[in-house]
Amino acid sequence: MEHGERETLFKRARVALRQGLLTEANSMFAQLVREYDRDSRFLSYRGLLLAIRERRVAEGAAMCKEALTLASSEPQMHLNLARLYSATGQHDNAVETLRRAIRSGVKTEAVMKEIERLSPRAAPPLPSLSRNHYLNDILGRLRARLFGKRSPPKVPRPAVPGVQRGALQRS
Repeated sequence: MEHGERETLFKRARVALRQGLLTEANSMFAQLVREYDRDSRFLSYRGLLLAIRERRVAEGAAMCKEALTLASSEPQMHLNLARLYSATGQHDNAVETLRRAIRSGVKTEAVMKEIERLSPRAAPPLPSLSRNHYLNDILGRLRARLFGKRSPPKVPRPAVPGVQRGALQRS
């Protein structure tokens, strides 16, 4: 397969993936990996589809990690590994993968959008003020110190407003 044909097949496979045609995308990426097993782009997408489509998570993650070692400066390698983790319920690993990407200098708009999607910021303590207002900053830091990354514990609301739990019991 010539370079032009390979790139055309790669584009078609990515379009199929975006359209949700996982079987078609999977077979195209499998063909690309069979013929060009050292191309990080193909390995990364193939690993993602192995985990999602064929439920071979360990093998897919290994393939994505190999692609990441081949091209650690490419944002898509980090994104695909994070999406693999997210799709398989490993949200902490997904967020950590993206944070590692940012620490290593791969801070693109796509990486920032994905990390925001996976771990949205908590609402500001005083929503009537802007997020960067100094009171929100101070109270937000205090909240983080007291409760860690989690929000404060929520007090369960009574089933009927104004009535305490257990107050309405049949006699």
